[in-house]
Amino acid sequence: MKRYGETTRLVQLDLTRPRDAERLARADRALIEETEGTDGRLPAFNLDQAARGWAAVPDGLAVSAFVAVDDGGEPVGYSLAMWPANTPVGATCSLTVHVQPSWRRRHIGAALMRAALETVPDSCGPGVSEARFVPAPDGVRPTGMAFAEVMGLRCSDVSQHYVHAWPQDPDLLDRLDPTAPGPDGSRGLGQYVIRTYVDGVPDELAAGLGVLMGMVDTEAPTGDRVIEPHPVSPEAYRSDVARCVALGGHRVETLALDEERVVAFNALEVPADADDRLLVRDTLVERGHRVRRLGLAVKVAGERALLAMDLPQRSIRTRTSDTNSPMRRLNERLGFVPLFTQAELDGRVVEARDHAHHALGTTPASGR
Repeated sequence: MKRYGETTRLVQLDLTRPRDAERLARADRALIEETEGTDGRLPAFNLDQAARGWAAVPDGLAVSAFVAVDDGGEPVGYSLAMWPANTPVGATCSLTVHVQPSWRRRHIGAALMRAALETVPDSCGPGVSEARFVPAPDGVRPTGMAFAEVMGLRCSDVSQHYVHAWPQDPDLLDRLDPTAPGPDGSRGLGQYVIRTYVDGVPDELAAGLGVLMGMVDTEAPTGDRVIEPHPVSPEAYRSDVARCVALGGHRVETLALDEERVVAFNALEVPADADDRLLVRDTLVERGHRVRRLGLAVKVAGERALLAMDLPQRSIRTRTSDTNSPMRRLNERLGFVPLFTQAELDGRVVEARDHAHHALGTTPASGR
């Protein structure tokens, strides 16, 4: 464990240990409170539930986590790196770094970033980080953006996180719904059949859904990020749904089918904690099937399914790139309002690691 400044030290976490999972959960809560508490409806914090979520690392994913703690052992910041466990050459590494406001400008962020990236294989090519911030005063650079520039990252996309109160107004869904009821309980829109499933789609649809899930970051407008599609295998899909259910939650997925082929989907997640927010995970309409109101159809059907579950949650959130105008307009029609802004920050793992070393006056280790 190394010290940075007079009153902080870094601790590498083992998320299979309950105490370490709780440390990460508390550190992440500070990020959530800073960025998501602006609407005055921040869900209550359930430490046990949050820790269980961090401990349940999805199959096929490598995770490296560090916290900076004060003399009392309380977390004041954290870093989290995630990448494919089999580490194919050029795989993307996702990085999160957060330091509580009163502890900034002490090189803690650079130390956390360096520590996390030291564990990431060099075979990971591009790295993607993020900066969350509420609107800053005119002329003031958000802290996360300024830090990213020092670390050699560039902003490739800016998106908004949105929220609307729950339960949704069923009359609004009736007015927006472009579909008509089908003979078997499904809904129809022209040539398409709209079906909703809870906690997993049928086996014969899992592969088609996985293809679209792997295309979300490549097909939906996301600024100037360049990302290769990575289809989600039926096995990985089943594992992800099982993980959600094991944690006490539910997955609600609505598909648009064209002769039993998946051409659009909307995925929602119901958290186990009644005080947490419902989550819109992803929505995508395949090219060649757009401008046919399929996006609206699957989103409305998904919210109808949530209403039928009579859930205790009081809000639902989603995220949309500023460049994705059609989805932003659709979300506004459903009642979503902005919560906070997030920037996607791209760079290369090796270069970002070198920048962190430079900021701390240290020397990078040899390749790994």
